[in-house]
Amino acid sequence: MGRIPESVIQQVLDAVDIVDLVSEYLTLKRAGAHFKGLCPFHQEKTPSFTVNPSLRLYKCFGCGKGGNAIGFLMESEGLSFPQAARRLAERAGIYVPDQDEREPEARTLEDRLQTVNRTALEWFRRNLQLQVRQPGPLAAYLAKRGLGGEAQERFQLGWAPDEWRALLEYLGTLGLGEELAVQSGVSLRAETGRVYDRYRGRLIFPIRNVSGTVIGFGGRVIDAAPDQPKYINSPETLLYHKGRTLYGLYENKNEIRRERTAVLVEGYLDLIGLWEGGIRNAAATLGTALTGEQALLLKRFADRVIFLYDGDSAGQEAMARGAASLIGAGLDLRVCRLPAGQDPDDFVRGAGAPAMKELLAEAQDYFRYRIEHFRQRQDQATPTEFREFVQNLAGAAGLVEDLLHKSQLFQRIARASGIPVHEVERLAAEQTRRATQTCESPVEEDGAALRLERGSLSRDQRRELLLFELFMRSRESRELIAESLDLDELHHPLLREAFRQALAAFTDEEGGLDSWAHSSSNRHIRELALAALTEAPRAGDVEEAGDLLRRLEEARVQGRMEEIRRQLRAGNLAEDLMEDLKREFADLLQRKHEA
Repeated sequence: MGRIPESVIQQVLDAVDIVDLVSEYLTLKRAGAHFKGLCPFHQEKTPSFTVNPSLRLYKCFGCGKGGNAIGFLMESEGLSFPQAARRLAERAGIYVPDQDEREPEARTLEDRLQTVNRTALEWFRRNLQLQVRQPGPLAAYLAKRGLGGEAQERFQLGWAPDEWRALLEYLGTLGLGEELAVQSGVSLRAETGRVYDRYRGRLIFPIRNVSGTVIGFGGRVIDAAPDQPKYINSPETLLYHKGRTLYGLYENKNEIRRERTAVLVEGYLDLIGLWEGGIRNAAATLGTALTGEQALLLKRFADRVIFLYDGDSAGQEAMARGAASLIGAGLDLRVCRLPAGQDPDDFVRGAGAPAMKELLAEAQDYFRYRIEHFRQRQDQATPTEFREFVQNLAGAAGLVEDLLHKSQLFQRIARASGIPVHEVERLAAEQTRRATQTCESPVEEDGAALRLERGSLSRDQRRELLLFELFMRSRESRELIAESLDLDELHHPLLREAFRQALAAFTDEEGGLDSWAHSSSNRHIRELALAALTEAPRAGDVEEAGDLLRRLEEARVQGRMEEIRRQLRAGNLAEDLMEDLKREFADLLQRKHEA
């Protein structure tokens, strides 16, 4: 989906009544010039969520979330910035020009693949509805697994008949040819060139992205067939990328958001089994290791994630691989222990939903669980298993933001493993460096993800922060700051990177600061920018920006003069270098007096 001109974005924001929009999601009551209500993004009893109609902004003083109408729709529906902007534009009757950077043929292909998927789903659905009306293997299987009509409807389950070209022929009658079917993933091309249906004799699970678009399918056999895999899923396509998708998130996102907790399971039936039992805040990874993109997707809706994986070795390994991504996204991570040999679907159907809810309520802190699990089998661990345990857990602990909590975790890992704390810290730093080498977010020299600890900022860093906030909230100040600011002279690495991205967005006529603030890949920068955008411009912003720029320049000059003094006092300088330093010092001194 293409970039939207900032002029159109502003037109959309001017046209949308943010009070009307927010009122569709919660009850607002007038409080003076503002409106207040219970925040939809976290649980609270006293309203702290405020909408300012004159500024067209919302702000929760409980959880800190805020922004404009586009940001609200993004947060509420889990949409990207372009998706939310286009939806509001449609609501307001505003035409959004298509400025997608891809070739027109690529855009047309994406639209046609979506048509194939929608058409295939309708066909799968009709087949299932016909089959369940009469006794047979499918009806028996659905009854055995407890997949009633409500779940079938909610998750749009379907059925693929055991025929080689039934779907292909149906698509062909609608002008959707074989090549499109192959590119969408619903069909396969054999080495001989023959094309046939991918899903045959299988229960179908449509896979949706977070906005509800069908992007792929999964299929499960209902009879034991040793020569067939139990599950097959869509391949990677233009629409479907398994590392960016979580099954059931679209269907369960509102409950996840309400509880601020997501239960993470491995498969379709685990998730639907929980849903049937009244546990409707789950998402499934579909048997793949959790990625950083999936973790950030969960972070849009939840503050806590509970692993509910099988207790076998494969489940433990998948949990360990996904933990770092979740912790790195700032999520509180817990683990729910299932009885040996049972998966979530087995347990909820056998022991019942109340027992499952009780287990989830007792979910254990991830680090405590991992340490206890290792201690139980420490005597049988090989040297390689021992090292992997310490490396993985130390790496995960190194991603924890709270410094005191991180230090306590390092000590617990050291006690459990019997190795010195400093060695655990070294392993954590090593793991962090490796992880951040492939991360889009910028990193500091020591490998730690950039963040801003407000309480530990120096005087100049506080000025840099104020300057960034002015740049974001005050249109009048932006030209002055953009013309005067020297990025290389900024002290704090996060603010230097934030300014670098913001200045690039400011000069991008088709993107704009608002779009960038909602979509920056670094969550610390994103939160900082969005918080500043929610503030109203103030009288004197331009003067304050000028004063901050002047003070930062004075501090830079003073710092350089002190550095030159130290070099001159130290002596042992070549004569020409000494003369250069003296001339520079004189120039700086004159500049200081003229300021």
